[in-house]
Amino acid sequence: MKVETSYAGFCIYCGGKASSDEHFISRWLGGVAYIKKASCVICQKIINDDIENPLSRGLFWSARKFLGLKSTSDSKEPLPLILINSGKEEEVLVPLDCNPGFLTMPALPEPSIFLHTTPMLRTGEITWQFITSIFDQEKHDKFKKLYPSDYVATRELGIVSFMRLLAKMAHGYAVHSGIPFRPLLRDFILYGDRAKGEFFVGGLPGFGPRSDHSMVYAADWISINGVEYLEIQFQLFPLAGMPVYRIIVGEALDFIDYDIFKTIWTIKEEATEEATRKEGYLNRMYFEWRDTEDQSLNVT
Repeated sequence: MKVETSYAGFCIYCGGKASSDEHFISRWLGGVAYIKKASCVICQKIINDDIENPLSRGLFWSARKFLGLKSTSDSKEPLPLILINSGKEEEVLVPLDCNPGFLTMPALPEPSIFLHTTPMLRTGEITWQFITSIFDQEKHDKFKKLYPSDYVATRELGIVSFMRLLAKMAHGYAVHSGIPFRPLLRDFILYGDRAKGEFFVGGLPGFGPRSDHSMVYAADWISINGVEYLEIQFQLFPLAGMPVYRIIVGEALDFIDYDIFKTIWTIKEEATEEATRKEGYLNRMYFEWRDTEDQSLNVT
């Protein structure tokens, strides 16, 4: 299998010197493409501790084990699930051979940038939808006999961590594609300000279209209040009809200038040499976009 790679040469989250490659679509979600030299030790630790590890062993644990998606370990540990009966919760450990592949994901409202001019918490303004699917109905019927309940839930969903994961994937995908933009998500990815997350990260209501793809994503320019932004759309697990997410990753740039790029991306002095390599992100933006005044996107 051919693995798509690109090259950054600097940490795409803080602009510092990169020490490792970045799988912008997490390997435990089936992602194989990656950006070479794109993450520093500090940012990688924040992302792993706050985003990747809690979600891979929480929200996505049942589906990942059922689908056999890559893990850092080949653990055969029982699956922790929460049974809900008459409002009371009970956590049980379910053997993997009884796992029908539960998957619950939130259907997010549209990013609030479409409604407001500055980030703000939308307390009381939105109603969260949660979409649940299973991958094996026969196993689910068996599960219900062994573990009767009104509802079944995976471990608690950290909604901010989930939005940070979407932001991280969209930001990395845009860099990988070589699209020039002024980044807007880096602080949210690293520090998780919920108001900023709701401003830039959202989705479409209800179930998404079903398909045989492992993942669906696309990029396009979108105008909001007279400003051009880069929007990335993602659908995880389209096989189960999971929701479509919309992420505003940055502002479109109407100029191509090397020094301004380095300032926009806060590239540190110690990272400059690698960041300006021929195959690096800055060079790709410069050479691929400098002679095009109005380049439309058709990246899927």
